[in-house]
Amino acid sequence: RILIFSLPTGIFLSTVVEYIATVNSAWLANSPLPSVFTHLSLETFLWHPAWVIVIIAIYQIFIDFRHQHKKISKNYKWFIFLLLGFTATFIVWLLIGSPKIEYAYVRFFSLPAIAPIVYILIKKLHLIQRFFKFSLILSIFVLIYEIIGLRLGQWIYPGQYTGLITLFGVGIPTEEFIVWILLGGASLAAYFEIFMDDLK
Repeated sequence: RILIFSLPTGIFLSTVVEYIATVNSAWLANSPLPSVFTHLSLETFLWHPAWVIVIIAIYQIFIDFRHQHKKISKNYKWFIFLLLGFTATFIVWLLIGSPKIEYAYVRFFSLPAIAPIVYILIKKLHLIQRFFKFSLILSIFVLIYEIIGLRLGQWIYPGQYTGLITLFGVGIPTEEFIVWILLGGASLAAYFEIFMDDLK
């Protein structure tokens, strides 16, 4: 089930999300490898699926270990439709000339990251402690990874942001800190719980 969820999610992140982010300067990766379609570095096609697999595996093994089952939720088809809907919107955006959007990070990525957490809060409040614990533990490691990556120059933030948080000599956009560091892993786990698991 982890692979069935992670592979389409990783492919979507590697293509649609990465392309929109790069074109609109939400972030830019400094890659030694050649690019695909001008804006997509080769390693992103490995990194995103691997990241999703690791996040969901950690969630299943260490957080949700008491509620695992082998069946795929009937909601999974709606997850695929959701990805296809976002992809169709992306294609339309390409066809109209890929107009650049100011403050692209917060406009494009905040709602998809926050939405599943809000759903859990409203519909399955008993799960929120589980996601809070997961987010708290994971965000520590993601923050360390972020700081090291920025200090090594593996990626930069050249776009427009709502604010900047300075930690250990590096500047992290407020959107990055909230959407990626604090909520990124929990949001993925929430999507998994809603569309692949049993919400128990």
